[in-house]
Amino acid sequence: MHTLRLNIFFTLAYFAAAWLTLSLSQHGGYISPIWPASGVALTAVLLYGYRLLPSVWFASSLVNSILTDFQFPMLNLVFIATAVTLQAWGGCYLLSLKKPFNLDLINRNDIAWFALCAFLSTLIASSLASLSLYLTGNIPLTQLPYDWLTWWIGDSFGIILFCPMLLGILLKDKAQWQSRRYIINISFSLMLVFTFTIYSFSRDYEFQRLDNLIQQQSTSVSQALEQHITSHINALYNIRSLQPKTNPIADPDYALYMQDLLTRNEAFVAISRNRLINSSTDLSGNLTTPYNRQVIVESIYPYQQNKQVIGIDIYQETFKRNAIDLAIKNKSLVATQEVSILQNNKNELAILLLLPYLVNNEIAGFITGVLDIGKFTQLAFTSLNFDDLDVKLLRVNEQNKPQAVLFDSTNNSNSTLKNSVTELTTEELLKKTRFKVGDQAISLLIKPTEQWLKDTQVKQYWLILIPCLILISIIGNHILIMTGDHFTIKKLVAIKEHTNQALLNTNTELETVLNSLKVTQKKLIEREKFAELGHLVAGVAHEINTPLGISITGSTLLTEQVDDLLKLTHNNQLKKNDLIDKLTAILTAAELVNKNNHRAAILVSRFKELAVNKDSELRSVFAVKPFLQQLMDSFEPKTRQHTVLLQCPTFSIDSFKTIFHYIFSYLINGSIEHGFVDVEHGEISINITLNKHEIRIDYCDNGVGIARNLVKNIFVPFYTTKRNLGATGLGGAIFFNIVTQILNGTVDCDSDTGKGVTITVTLPIPNDSIQIVTLEID
Repeated sequence: MHTLRLNIFFTLAYFAAAWLTLSLSQHGGYISPIWPASGVALTAVLLYGYRLLPSVWFASSLVNSILTDFQFPMLNLVFIATAVTLQAWGGCYLLSLKKPFNLDLINRNDIAWFALCAFLSTLIASSLASLSLYLTGNIPLTQLPYDWLTWWIGDSFGIILFCPMLLGILLKDKAQWQSRRYIINISFSLMLVFTFTIYSFSRDYEFQRLDNLIQQQSTSVSQALEQHITSHINALYNIRSLQPKTNPIADPDYALYMQDLLTRNEAFVAISRNRLINSSTDLSGNLTTPYNRQVIVESIYPYQQNKQVIGIDIYQETFKRNAIDLAIKNKSLVATQEVSILQNNKNELAILLLLPYLVNNEIAGFITGVLDIGKFTQLAFTSLNFDDLDVKLLRVNEQNKPQAVLFDSTNNSNSTLKNSVTELTTEELLKKTRFKVGDQAISLLIKPTEQWLKDTQVKQYWLILIPCLILISIIGNHILIMTGDHFTIKKLVAIKEHTNQALLNTNTELETVLNSLKVTQKKLIEREKFAELGHLVAGVAHEINTPLGISITGSTLLTEQVDDLLKLTHNNQLKKNDLIDKLTAILTAAELVNKNNHRAAILVSRFKELAVNKDSELRSVFAVKPFLQQLMDSFEPKTRQHTVLLQCPTFSIDSFKTIFHYIFSYLINGSIEHGFVDVEHGEISINITLNKHEIRIDYCDNGVGIARNLVKNIFVPFYTTKRNLGATGLGGAIFFNIVTQILNGTVDCDSDTGKGVTITVTLPIPNDSIQIVTLEID
């Protein structure tokens, strides 16, 4: 049901669009320079699919069946409707070839593809329909290319102009069209007005040109007619002024004159002199005729062909009597209505010209000329070429309504414009001229024939639509592109604003989380500090507990031995051997206490180094490279069997010399004591690089290395693998604290079992602890 409603709706829309544009169509209604119905058809199929194709076919058939007049109408209706339907299908199919194609017409590629498909799809209907019109005899072969072009232009205009407008109306609820449809519809409407104005101006110019040509022809014909009618009337006046000496028939000079006059005015079939006789009575007093006057034919020329009318009273005939009465009343030339010429059997028409002549200032009779209308028009048009014009002479009344046809040249010509390529009709180009012959009003009608229009018209005025179509396509595409870009920018701005708002909300949330994390971090740091402190205290307690415990044990033993010695002395039981044993035991205990107290003192001293402070160190300016070379020399006894390579630029720094001494001493001792165990010939590489931001120390050895899972522990306080050899495990922690806390640097260690150790120290410069004083390029 929905499909049926859609088909009905678009059928009516197509018909309305076609009907409204017929004012631009050619005669016959089969071509228009702007055909919005093609845009309606393509829009219907684009929006609702191929199920709307029946409405296109039916609407096209309906339009052409009602509003056009073809030869072989059913064949043309079917053929044109099929061509229009194929055009709508072809346009939709071509557009679907682009994947993806969006009906929003925002993307530049989509817009360009739409314009190209519009031009290509319209080739279908223009080609098939024009060919069908030619094959059925509706247009000649010479007109086929031009009709094809105008059909293609009209359908292209319909799609390029109206399809975007209809999409904007029918897709108004889509965001892509809501902000654009008013601009697009107004702009495209203005372009339509512009195109129609240009076309109308060109059409009016061509119409004026053709109208001027017809007017010139009409003027020439009218002047020729008036010139000849004047010539024939003047001939009657000349006869009136010539009075024959005797009976006109018996006057040879008069007869010769009349023969010459008839020769020079060939349209006169006959010229007669008619005497007016007023009323007469018989002996009883009655009128001799039914009327109060008679008009008797006295003489007529040519005589032999017309002698039978001598003595006839022409006043007896009604149409002549009315003319004679009017001539007597006005004392002027009159003309009768048209009559058949009696002198031949061709049923040709003539009019009688009655010119009264006076004797003693009274009307004595009439000079009558029988004017052959056919001969008269033939003589008037002899010097004119109006073979391609339809000419009519009509007798009209005072209201200019035709009373009779005096001459008609359309009998042998086709005046229809069915196959004409012009838009103008014969009625538009019809010219009317009115003149008088005596008291009779004659109207001259001239209009062009089909052949005259074909030979005279200029077809190029329609061709101005081609640059208009190109211009409209370019402007229309730019409008679609600009509005599409505006929508895209507006959409991006909205997305940006939405994103900014989301980011703002996220930032607020992050700030809240960050504050929470800071609080948590602070708690964790405090907790870590306490944990580290507990670990440190546990380590210190563990390390110091052993020597202190031994010292306590030794002091306890010392106390016991002294107490025993005192008891033996008080009891006078002290013997020499006992004294020696007790003193030996006391000495051993004293040595044990002294040794472990010394060890505890060393542990405390090393422990204090963990809290080394740059304020407690002496700062000085020293050259780095000589300092390191001197340091390497001091380690020469330990590194004699190993190789130490030093690469260092020449520069001096203002820093803590003792701290740098500890750093490199720790690294070298670590390689000797831990890395080169069971390694006869080790290699140490010290590479120092300098740039404007940092000093980089790359220390490497090829020793036994450290298991990768233990690398993270080497800078932990009290961590050592050689506690049984007296190692305290504080050297790495002291090294790490010096680099990170005093020199504001970083330490990185990379090692694995059997792959040696690489320690990288990075010291930022300048900082509070290091200043570059001099730099020399080696």
